[in-house]
Order: sequence, then C-alpha cells, then structure tokens
Amino acid sequence: MIGHPRHIDRVHNKKFMRLLKHAHLRYPDAVLDNTIYDPARKLDTATIERLAACHWIDEGKNLLITGMTSSGKTYLSNALCVSALRQLKTVRYIRANILMLELEQARLKSEYLEYVTSLAKLDLLAIDDFGLMELDLDKCRDLFEVIDGRDGKKDAFLLEGFNSVPLAPQCSLGLADSLFEQGKYDEALKYLEKCVIATKKVQPDINPSYAHLLYSLAKTQRLLEKASVGEFNEKQDEIQDIFKNFHIAIDAYDAAENIKTVAKQTMKVIKIQTGVDDNTDFNTEAEYI
Repeated sequence: MIGHPRHIDRVHNKKFMRLLKHAHLRYPDAVLDNTIYDPARKLDTATIERLAACHWIDEGKNLLITGMTSSGKTYLSNALCVSALRQLKTVRYIRANILMLELEQARLKSEYLEYVTSLAKLDLLAIDDFGLMELDLDKCRDLFEVIDGRDGKKDAFLLEGFNSVPLAPQCSLGLADSLFEQGKYDEALKYLEKCVIATKKVQPDINPSYAHLLYSLAKTQRLLEKASVGEFNEKQDEIQDIFKNFHIAIDAYDAAENIKTVAKQTMKVIKIQTGVDDNTDFNTEAEYI
C-alpha cells in the first residue's frame, strides 16, 4: 500500500530536520537561490548545479573550495551540505581547529578509535578553515587518520581560507610517515619527494636526515617488492640514487645515531639482495648544504 503524499512528506521532513540538527551547520538555512546567477559574482553556475545534485558524494569524490576571506566559501559549502541533507545523507560540518581539539579529547578519553570510526560512517564530512589551522606532526597524523579512514568509502569535504593548500613540510613528513608504516610506499614517496626538496633550505622546517632516511627506505621497499632478482642490474641508477640518499641522511647533516644505524644496515641489505655495490661518490657539503 502506497502512503499518502502528505504523510510521506512529513516523514521525509522529520528525518531531514533530525539530520540537519546533527550536522551542526553554521548556516542551517543556506540555500542555492537565484543569487548564484548574478553575473557580478562570476560563479560557475553549471558546476554548482552539478554539485548540488550530490552525485559526487555517491561517486566517492572529494571537494575543495578555495577563495579569499569573506568570499562566501562557508555559506556555499553549507548550502551544498543542505542539498545533501535533503537527500537524507548524513553530514557533519566542523571547523578544522575544533576537529583537532575533539580528536585530542577523544584520545585522552581512550575513545579515539570510536570517534574516527563515527566520522568514517558519515556520507559527507565538511571541514572548514582547513588551510588556517596550525599543523604539527601529531595533528598531521590525526588528520591523515580521519581522511584515510574515509578513503574509498565516503567523502571528505575540505574548505580553506586561501587560494591554495600547500602542505607544510612537517605535515608532508607526518603523512609520509603514516603511509610508510601502512606499507603504502608509492603514496608516501609523493610526500617525501617534497620533503627532500624542502631539506635544501638553509634552515629546513623538518629533520633533513630523517626525511632522506625515510625517502630512501620507501624507495628501497618499493624496489625490493616490485623488482625480481634478474631485474636489479637494469635498475642500477635507481639503486645508486637510493645509496646516495642514505649517504645524505648520514653525512650531510648532524644525524642522530639511530638514523645512521638504520641507514647503514639497510645499505648492507640492499647490497646482499640486489648484488649491486655502492658506488656513491659526491661532495656532500658542496651539493646539499
């Protein structure tokens, strides 16, 4: 038996209002009205209309909104959140600094896993002021856990206060460290390449020895996983580059003893497993400091 349209509308609206309450939107009344078509605003209305249909959420895609302060990013994001809520999708809007605080409090209460899991179950997670938060290594790892926990399942909706989102070297190294621990070496190397470039600054923002060590370890793991014994002779240049970066980690900076030990032990493993000798010959101080 088909329900009466008014009854169906009441049930839908009741669910919508409950989801709206739990979404904690800054602008719960935000709508995409005719003002988006005002030529003076120079908005890509076709794209906004497609986003309002929420197919990108169902497809597991992410959305990043950038723009100058007070340009209406938060209102637009909240309007898109309302569009998702009207389709009865679960949504949570939160400012980045509050997210970091809640993650820290959850850890102190031994509820960290439960909190991250609750975020992963959402259809849409909207993070505001993403580019304004101060990120240290621990916060980078927390943020990675939130994003990685939703990877391939739901969507992370990231908002930021400037025109771009360049990851600070500390954040790149923190994300790379977490990816390396999970065995995601190709992904880790994307961040580590930026870290290695950052170490060439006079006063880098990260530990340069550790950055080169982790970079070399990730390249070593990828090499040993993907290449067979017979292919190592064809990868001489790649292997020598790995040796070189291990030497940089050891010699180019004031490396800690544990970094030196790991680097030297790994180079021995490479020689044994690949049969390739270390032919590194370079002026560390001239090239890298």
